Amino acid sequence: TWTLNGVSKTAVAASTPCGVLAPTTINAGLNIHVYSSAAPEVVAAAQLLSSYLNRITGYTFPVVSSPRPDGISLGVDGDFQAFRWPYTAQVFEPNFRFGKQDYIIATQGSSPPRITLAGATVEALRMAVWEFLHQLGYRQYFPGATWEVVPSRPVISNLNLAIYRRPAFLTRDLGLQAPWGPADDPTG
Repeated sequence: TWTLNGVSKTAVAASTPCGVLAPTTINAGLNIHVYSSAAPEVVAAAQLLSSYLNRITGYTFPVVSSPRPDGISLGVDGDFQAFRWPYTAQVFEPNFRFGKQDYIIATQGSSPPRITLAGATVEALRMAVWEFLHQLGYRQYFPGATWEVVPSRPVISNLNLAIYRRPAFLTRDLGLQAPWGPADDPTG
């Protein structure tokens, strides 16, 4: 349960093996699942996550198209609907002015490991991916490899996350073109 703009919301974990949020271990053999008919931008976010998880752990995290939200599951509001994913309660409000960048990151046990990264929109999902990497220790202070910190974590255990974010501003964008240009923009 959390309070947002004075309104109390309750989310109940969707059909998970353990039924509740729980610590998770990330190790070899874990796939990144996207919904069978996921938008290309969702698949791109999954491939980005796969690439960085490989750099952090040294393991390969294949991106697979699936009708079930297993392993590390990425998606936007409406994906995996048959499983009432990511939660049984309505969490996202993508048509609400401030709801377009809402996202959730949740760990849901380790037998088998389940991690959910879900966004109200594709833009929100990208923010969830970067937040998840930040939680693992990844940092990028400025564009370029010199300013990038990629931790070496062959085993990521006891990862216990239950994050719901809604920005206090209509946009995270300053509306200015960065001097390094869009091709080098680290936020994708």
